[in-house]
Amino acid sequence: SVDDGGRIGLGAVPADVRLKLVRDGVAISLDGGAPTARIQLKEAVGAALRLARAFLDLAPTVDPQPRRMAALVGYLGAEAVFAAAGFEVAGRASPDRSEAPPLVGAFPAYVGAALPFGRFSAGPLRTLADFAASSIRLTPFRAVLLPGVSADVLPRLSEAGFITRSDDPLLAVAACPGASACGAAEVETRSLARRLAALQPDARGVWLHISGCKKSCASSATHAVTLVGRDGGLDLVLDGRPTDPPRHTGLSP
Repeated sequence: SVDDGGRIGLGAVPADVRLKLVRDGVAISLDGGAPTARIQLKEAVGAALRLARAFLDLAPTVDPQPRRMAALVGYLGAEAVFAAAGFEVAGRASPDRSEAPPLVGAFPAYVGAALPFGRFSAGPLRTLADFAASSIRLTPFRAVLLPGVSADVLPRLSEAGFITRSDDPLLAVAACPGASACGAAEVETRSLARRLAALQPDARGVWLHISGCKKSCASSATHAVTLVGRDGGLDLVLDGRPTDPPRHTGLSP
């Protein structure tokens, strides 16, 4: 992830290598680790590549072999990964785990609308274009921003299928396209996600992840409840990821 250090940051976006602009250059951190390294802006691309190569060198030394940086850091520590890439740790600031900023609704500088499961078709996109005063800003948070637009457009955006309320339960659910839309998925996901979203437990952030298979395409993070498609049924993982051991297996929707 590449974060310019502005008000809408990327702390809530999973990323193996995080680059964040600071006053004296760029701060580098790794998913899952608190230490940071500092470099100059012109060194950023090379630094990210060195850390990627360090991951490739170190991952085979761990059993089971990790697929993502957070898992490798969990085994070896961030300091070991930085050292393998030739960096000295510059600080022990806490990793940026901020939640996604408030983007849905009307704000002084823009109107924000979210996309159910991060996906939309040509019709809603045309609606956005009709309302855009100057430009359409995309975000990593399944939301789009319309700068310079008033709150009057929110009802029309809602009619077009956008999420316009920050407390909409669909914002707390992640689901991949699922069976029929993806050849790897073993179950249907989106209609089940809509049904379960209505439960609205007292939880912050995304509490439910429905993954059509173990690939975790919709989210690589840990969630309170994860349902994973397998052999036409669903495995239930609590406080984990699709690759973690399930509490129950072979469940029907």
